[in-house]
Amino acid sequence: MPIHSPLLVVGHRGLSGHYPENTASSIKAAAEEGLSWVEVDVQPTKEGALVVTHDHTLERCSNGTGRVDEHTLLELYELDFGVWKGPQFEGESILTLEALLHLAQQYDLGINLEIKLDRSQQSDDTINSVVDNLLSTLEHCEFSSDKVVISSFCQAALREVRRQSSSVCIGVLADRLGKDHLQLIEELGAYSCHLNHFWVTETQISKLKKLGVKVWCYTVNKPHKFKHLDQVDGIFTDYPERFAGIISTKAIT
Repeated sequence: MPIHSPLLVVGHRGLSGHYPENTASSIKAAAEEGLSWVEVDVQPTKEGALVVTHDHTLERCSNGTGRVDEHTLLELYELDFGVWKGPQFEGESILTLEALLHLAQQYDLGINLEIKLDRSQQSDDTINSVVDNLLSTLEHCEFSSDKVVISSFCQAALREVRRQSSSVCIGVLADRLGKDHLQLIEELGAYSCHLNHFWVTETQISKLKKLGVKVWCYTVNKPHKFKHLDQVDGIFTDYPERFAGIISTKAIT
């Protein structure tokens, strides 16, 4: 089980303030910045391969068009996922989940894997397939169980994660914490709850900590404006250098 002290600073999509998000260069840069954990987004391709990208459409972060799940992995490999951030990143390829895990192992990084499934992808078959693929890939790569947290806004996906694995760490994502999230946390025995830092309250933090749940907040890019910084266990940020002096580099014991 991950243990973080005093505050875990998680690289949001790698070092995405300075590098193209969810790419190898962004992950490497986060490690070189001194981070011990990064957060990335995982979703399926047309044939069900798992790739690392946030948007369900390709336009913002690549030179492609259309939905990710309308393209095969080979078609996605033909696209450039770096040049949108700057010409110096031209030629950056999409990462598969397996490639990401090998990269994380190389740099001794913990990974928060966020499963991205929109409403069109939330059939039982799709959810079961994605979760099975994700957990199988973690096992195939022999990825350390204390270096991964699986999260999602899709509650059905998290339930399927727990159905398939009784031990993997789960993070419940919530824009605004509600009773359904608290019920899900208890139902799944969640490790953490990931909350929008704009809406989190001291009462919510206290309630979650009484449940024994870690509180991580996203996406905190202005430390001096987040009044609960000393109360939460972790934050996601695009600019970890702004947290110099409070970064937890010894995340796992």
